[in-house]
Amino acid sequence: MYPFRTQSTGPPVEYILPYDDDLDVLMPEHDRSRLIEIMNSTKKGKRSWAVFARGRASSTKFYFRESTRAGDWNWNWPFIDVFGYSENSTHIWFEAPVNKNYIFPLILRPTASLWLWSPRSIFGYYRSLQKYYRLYNKSSSFDQECFQQRYSHRYERQKHEFKVVNCTQLHNTYRYIRRTCNETRCLEHLMINNALLYTLNIDKDPFADDFPSRDADWDDIVEELV
Repeated sequence: MYPFRTQSTGPPVEYILPYDDDLDVLMPEHDRSRLIEIMNSTKKGKRSWAVFARGRASSTKFYFRESTRAGDWNWNWPFIDVFGYSENSTHIWFEAPVNKNYIFPLILRPTASLWLWSPRSIFGYYRSLQKYYRLYNKSSSFDQECFQQRYSHRYERQKHEFKVVNCTQLHNTYRYIRRTCNETRCLEHLMINNALLYTLNIDKDPFADDFPSRDADWDDIVEELV
């Protein structure tokens, strides 16, 4: 831990923690293929989990054999989705081209009682998706508008009504981050209903203030990776 000695350079920013009903893991495609080989070599009778993979598709589902079927599909819920990405010298590609500077080096972040590896810049990754899907006119930030998506992984179909609310309306129900930064470091306060749960002292995300427009070379990057 580092002392936070320098005065904050701006007002606190608050972010609702995103929630989903499945867990996604991203790894190089050759590692995902190797993982499937290792899992398939384990005798089914000696494991409590199962694997579903669509041939050469770059996604694989891991789930408990005794859990509930996910809708009418051939896997159970809850599950872990493992996706494989392709890459070149500067970008990785899964949903969209993402600059490797946003991903590496990986950093440890708390998730429940665990510390898990995550991208170097969550802001950079998120904004790469915004950029690729041209979502700026729908949501220019993730600190103001919160969305409830329609899809349910438990039933593998659209089940919920799509809603958009101001994120502050959810602070009494969902945990959120209150973030204050100086030039080099940030304090991230985990909050709920204005009560402090814990504080994390971390390096400042170097790309947090970036808000890229569509680059002239963006289509060239996409063409190379597809």
